[in-house]
Amino acid sequence: MRLWGRGQLRYLCPGHTKPKLPVKTFSNSVISLLALAAVLTACEPTANVGKNGKSLDVDALANDIEARIKPDVMGYQIVVFADGSLRASRAGGNARRAADAPERKMDVGDKINVASVSKTVTAAALLHALNAKNINIDSTMWAYLPKHWSLHKSIKTITFRQLLAMRSGFPKNVASDYASLKAAMVVGATSPRLTYNYQNMNFALMRFLIPNLVGGYSITPMPANASAQKISEVEQKQAQEYTDAYMNYCQLNVFDKIGIAPNMACKPTDANPALCYKWAAPDGKGTDWGDMTLTNAERGWNMSALQMATFMNALHHTYKILPKSVADAMRRDTLGYDNANILTNTGIKYVMKNGGYPASLNSGEVGAWVFGFGNEVYVAVLVNSDPKAGTSVWTDVVAAFDAWYN
Repeated sequence: MRLWGRGQLRYLCPGHTKPKLPVKTFSNSVISLLALAAVLTACEPTANVGKNGKSLDVDALANDIEARIKPDVMGYQIVVFADGSLRASRAGGNARRAADAPERKMDVGDKINVASVSKTVTAAALLHALNAKNINIDSTMWAYLPKHWSLHKSIKTITFRQLLAMRSGFPKNVASDYASLKAAMVVGATSPRLTYNYQNMNFALMRFLIPNLVGGYSITPMPANASAQKISEVEQKQAQEYTDAYMNYCQLNVFDKIGIAPNMACKPTDANPALCYKWAAPDGKGTDWGDMTLTNAERGWNMSALQMATFMNALHHTYKILPKSVADAMRRDTLGYDNANILTNTGIKYVMKNGGYPASLNSGEVGAWVFGFGNEVYVAVLVNSDPKAGTSVWTDVVAAFDAWYN
């Protein structure tokens, strides 16, 4: 193992002539024992995760995923954990293209806004808070919203579970800023309750719920009989305070548990960060998605594929974030995931969460995926462009898994 560059961790496994895994997201002083252990075990690509405990070469899975997606995107990261350890990683293509000097290649330490994969992080944080306070997931959530908000009567019947499962009945396309969420509480639930309806505001509200659930955070109170100007002033403060509190809770109780994610943010923090592009303008400038701090919880966290995969392993294999019973409920009840209890063609159950901002509406596209397969294999994929027409990263990952497992 070698250290070189500005605190960047890179290693050489026996038989390799070039670095396989750069970890750019932390300095030497904060490299944890977990991170070092993960690097060392990545030199052991086999794991007993096949049929009847058969040993499988995880490098072969990573190779197949890479072969399938590499021609279709401009840059990519792939990280695979199996049986509790980091087993394989791949990165390729450009993190920054010629129009955005300095041009450079992608690696698995590059952090990019992972869009709605942030929801799985937020779900873990909310469930951690509920468990810490011994509050049932089927309790109503309204009492933990800002006290001065006006609430439609339907809001007082919505439970934490319904938020997590996207079954609250909230209206479509509500923006995630403070003012929009406050206004939506007056409108209330407008869709049939218990019907699955993917709406970002379910998770955006959690940046208010989590701080109020756990207490101990300084939130400016709204004075009685406040003028319109005073309300505006206090709400501007609250917007930042709730966001800061939410991010602090996620850092302490989610990111710090995985060992390689200090000082996480909902904006780019690296010098010359990886950018996102689109095939419609391959020579155009890319985007880093800017600062989403004040609209986070449902989106915004900047993460690498290494951090996403390590998060999934810590959540569902080592149970460093949540007790096993709670983490298992996330998988069983589709809490913070797009899909759960679905089967591969080889009969393995898996969960999946996707995040993205489409090229059709932006100067680039990001695609982020986390997978948790029932044989203790966790895969994270991050791409920085739209895939070519007729291709699907999700389909490619599952097809590669089936070919490998079979």
